[in-house]
Amino acid sequence: MITAAPGTRLLGHVGHVADDLWWRYRGARQSGGAIVTPRRDAEASTSRDCDVPALRVEALPDQVGVRVAGEVDATVRDSWHATLAPLVDVDGDIHLDLSALTFIDVRGVAELVELAHGLGEERQMVLHQPPRVLRQVMDVLWPDAPRLVMVAAP
Repeated sequence: MITAAPGTRLLGHVGHVADDLWWRYRGARQSGGAIVTPRRDAEASTSRDCDVPALRVEALPDQVGVRVAGEVDATVRDSWHATLAPLVDVDGDIHLDLSALTFIDVRGVAELVELAHGLGEERQMVLHQPPRVLRQVMDVLWPDAPRLVMVAAP
């Protein structure tokens, strides 16, 4: 079992994600809180399941967007969508700090591309320090994705 550190809230599986959207994008921004989405451990014993954190999301303090740590794959798909979807309704560019993202699958990258495509002409999504796997997938599948900008480490 995972316990939450002060200022951190643990999300359960799919059913809890929608209930936490307001807290995630309004409350977390003001409180400096974070969200951790647990993932079922594939190597868990058959007699007992174990949850391990797979995706940690924190609101950025000075920009519209989030800092993402961990992995984006099929086990956190609904949480990944729930993390990105509300950002479309906020004014200004969307910033994602991906410096602590260790893995993202093709569907996770597709979610970023779809969100960026849905932004208005005057807005863009800025991916700060995207991991190599994300850059490779983008180069192969979406080399000319509109309104999506990748910024390497300074």
